[in-house]
Amino acid sequence: MKKIVVLSLFLLSITSAYSQEFRLGIHAVPFISWMGSNDNTINAQGTNFGFKLHPVGEYFFAENYAFTTGIALAFNQGGTLNHTTGGNLWPETVVESKTTGLDSIPNGSNLTYKLQSVEIPFGIKLRTNEINYLRYYGEVPITVGIKTQARGNISGAGLETTKENINADMNFVNISWGIGGGVEWEVSQSTSLVAGLYFQGGFMDLTKNNGTQYQPTGNETEDSKAIMNAINIRLGVMF
Repeated sequence: MKKIVVLSLFLLSITSAYSQEFRLGIHAVPFISWMGSNDNTINAQGTNFGFKLHPVGEYFFAENYAFTTGIALAFNQGGTLNHTTGGNLWPETVVESKTTGLDSIPNGSNLTYKLQSVEIPFGIKLRTNEINYLRYYGEVPITVGIKTQARGNISGAGLETTKENINADMNFVNISWGIGGGVEWEVSQSTSLVAGLYFQGGFMDLTKNNGTQYQPTGNETEDSKAIMNAINIRLGVMF
């Protein structure tokens, strides 16, 4: 992960040196995330509060139009899902209280996901002309997320476990879309403070779906699509 960060910052620095229309910045991004499912027996039950450290690059191909990219280190993404129907839901996970996969998650259990990832966004940004040192902007990014760590908790229905390593039951890559906007305040000729609010919506299933639900009529493959959404607050500086 450190190599990815160093390489990205190096490439951003080279591009900046050869273009007067390129800006670099750093954003601190507190966020709230939650998960949802297309299975009506799996319901959103809780949210995660997390944080991203987000170096940003902007290339202005016209005065108020820019391509945006960067790299973000995201901590504690995810949320909690309540499973009305239990089963062998994390078949590749080995929990502390067992020597094999957890094959007896009870009905009504809450599964909490705590994820870390490296995110690489690509977007288009539009901004207004300067008005009393302020510019207003909107941005539409597509983000590729690469999972670096996955932990999980199980609660309710008489079973309590924490900080289980669930990497093997999670997909490696996530792609999401986003929309947001905010304001830039020019504090000098080359420096602006930035504040913005973004929505981020997942496209891809975060889980591998290789588990089993224990239905009254017989076991069924757990093939739901679990996606993650988030509200991000961006606070930063551009140079």
